[in-house]
Amino acid sequence: MKISKFNNPKDTTPFEYDLEKWLLETINPPKLLLNAVNRYRNSMNKEIKSKLPCITVSANFKDHRSEKNIKEKNPLIVLDIDRYAKKGKHNLCVDMLLVKE
Repeated sequence: MKISKFNNPKDTTPFEYDLEKWLLETINPPKLLLNAVNRYRNSMNKEIKSKLPCITVSANFKDHRSEKNIKEKNPLIVLDIDRYAKKGKHNLCVDMLLVKE
């Protein structure tokens, strides 16, 4: 299934990416990405977060991220379970390993 990947959350120019590849990369991330994610989790620094790549799972976009540029909608529901916030960890009742399965 094709999704759109962006260099960071403010990036609006998508490039087509394979969802299975993305999921495998999140389970076993490249060292550079893992280090960046851990730096963010340890610091909660928004500047670090603003440089992390992101995806849109429920739709694949043409040349710009906007509703009128949806190339294809995917039949998936996305849940955003925030684990980290400035006030500490959240949603500790959610077993993230089970969620990944």
